[in-house]
Amino acid sequence: MKTKIESQESKKVQHVTLTMALIFASLIIISVAVNAQESMKSYYASNAEGYTALSANEPRLASATEASFKASDSFAALLEIESENSLEVEEWMVNESNFGTFISLEAETDEPLELEEWMTDEARFYTTFEIAEEAEDELKVENWMLNGSLF
Repeated sequence: MKTKIESQESKKVQHVTLTMALIFASLIIISVAVNAQESMKSYYASNAEGYTALSANEPRLASATEASFKASDSFAALLEIESENSLEVEEWMVNESNFGTFISLEAETDEPLELEEWMTDEARFYTTFEIAEEAEDELKVENWMLNGSLF
């Protein structure tokens, strides 16, 4: 009995310890991520080379927008209505020996269904299963349900 209580207590301690370690690790990760964002902002704000690098990319951005307009023009060319040549009937298309006339298909007929005596015997279906209705307790409103501070 004593070992069972001790093992339960050790499990509780382990659970609390792991929970605290998880919370601590989460806080460390969040703080590192926030600090990394702040350091990058300050790096670009204070570094003149960063500003020069960003301004040097402006001609590239302009050429990228021109390329996107060119791409939309080429896409519009794909939307043009195309006409197809008219189809012609060739000799092999009208030759019946090419289309499996040598296979004979017979229509299959099923025998009509009949009722058998056991199918109409109600005793077979209702005596094996008894359906019992369970009585449920009536629901009651309790004080905690009406306490607005709980919600």
